[in-house]
Amino acid sequence: MAGIPEETHVILQKLAQMEYREMRLTKNNLAVKIPLEWSSRMGNEGGLAFYDVHNSDVIGSIFALNENADAQGIMAELEKRFVTQWNLVKTQSMEPPSSVIETVFVFQGRIAGVETRLLVGAGHTTPEKQILVVCAAPELWYRSYEPVFWDILKSVLKIG
Repeated sequence: MAGIPEETHVILQKLAQMEYREMRLTKNNLAVKIPLEWSSRMGNEGGLAFYDVHNSDVIGSIFALNENADAQGIMAELEKRFVTQWNLVKTQSMEPPSSVIETVFVFQGRIAGVETRLLVGAGHTTPEKQILVVCAAPELWYRSYEPVFWDILKSVLKIG
């Protein structure tokens, strides 16, 4: 393991011992569980942004769209938010379905020159309001974080 930065070991150890806390997004009638040690910030529109304090390139957010976007519409929204172009890698149904997330997309692109993958869960709290849950990690770290991202998607519940 020579040549591997010490923080890599810390990150892998934290991933192996992941604990979660529930966050309530009352404006969007949602509850979600994110990793306990991750930093989070509520948005003005009732969304949530979060990231791993041990690996600040691993980020996520939850936000609502006032339209029903397909894969192309979601990609366009992500391109506005991340100022980069994304390629759709995969689309699948959420199995088992959560109470909110219906479809899961994997996108790939570059953020600040770093090849990055996004796991994006899309669903509805009402027929008019689409919710997106976005989890992103550099390609190098994606496989290590993917189980945590799936835990986040599976935890999204409708409240209220």
